[in-house]
Amino acid sequence: MVTAKKAEWENHIHAVKIQLDKKTKELDFVKVQLEQKSQEVCNNTDSDFRFLLLCTIYKIITLTIFTKITSNRKKKAGAFAVYF
Repeated sequence: MVTAKKAEWENHIHAVKIQLDKKTKELDFVKVQLEQKSQEVCNNTDSDFRFLLLCTIYKIITLTIFTKITSNRKKKAGAFAVYF
């Protein structure tokens, strides 16, 4: 019984790790796309102050969102590690 449960949990842990790796790769890909788009948009200006301000706000918002997502993942991973 114990061996069967252990095998079941190991399979579950493996599946969760695969999902986490997949989501991490997706997040990294989206982050690169956001950074590229931000550079593209912000570099195509004629030094219009309002536009530069909007670019800065956009960068802050995307960084904040990325930080929150990363922080939530670390919390979940930490809780998962403590649980097991």
